[in-house]
Amino acid sequence: MANVKITLLLLAGLFWTVNLHLSGLDPQKQITQYIHKKWTTDDGLPENNISDILQTSDGYLWIGTGSGLVRFDGVTFDVFNKGSISGIPDNRITVLYETRDKTLWAGTRGGLIMFKNGEFKSFTKGDKESGLLHHVVQALQEDSQGNLWVGYQGKGVSVFKKGNFSSLYHPPQFSQINVINDFCRDNRGNLWIGTRSGLFRLKKRR
Repeated sequence: MANVKITLLLLAGLFWTVNLHLSGLDPQKQITQYIHKKWTTDDGLPENNISDILQTSDGYLWIGTGSGLVRFDGVTFDVFNKGSISGIPDNRITVLYETRDKTLWAGTRGGLIMFKNGEFKSFTKGDKESGLLHHVVQALQEDSQGNLWVGYQGKGVSVFKKGNFSSLYHPPQFSQINVINDFCRDNRGNLWIGTRSGLFRLKKRR
């Protein structure tokens, strides 16, 4: 029971600290004016190259690396990789995202990972049921209807809706989209797509 209480306190402290830093940093101050700490492989990280960071709604920090997915509670790093988890297709994490139903998604250079209810599931280009267009996932974004948009290093865009992927590569308006760098949903529900061919906006028809 004591260990449970300590863990809960650590998680609460981590959540409070991260949110305080995000909302309270003064851009006029130098980085040397802040107290900061560094974590490396000596502290439990699988490698020192960090590709993405996300705090999920339960308070954990999830960290993407080239050697797997890492969950951090403020003290301990738990590493999930291809060698230990069958639902991880590739260790090279590219992007992290949490949808409104509290599902954690992780793009990799070998497919897409879904972490829900404590279980990992993978979607790959080689899996005919997945609908992925490319093995390298570069960007993730949930739209206003709760659908997950998946952008790739090539081959356009897929949308995960009601448990299935559909491709948006073939319509004419997507003919110039080859490499997706990032997504952004604005406060009007429009979806912006940053690509190597320019900036695209998808606006819902009235």
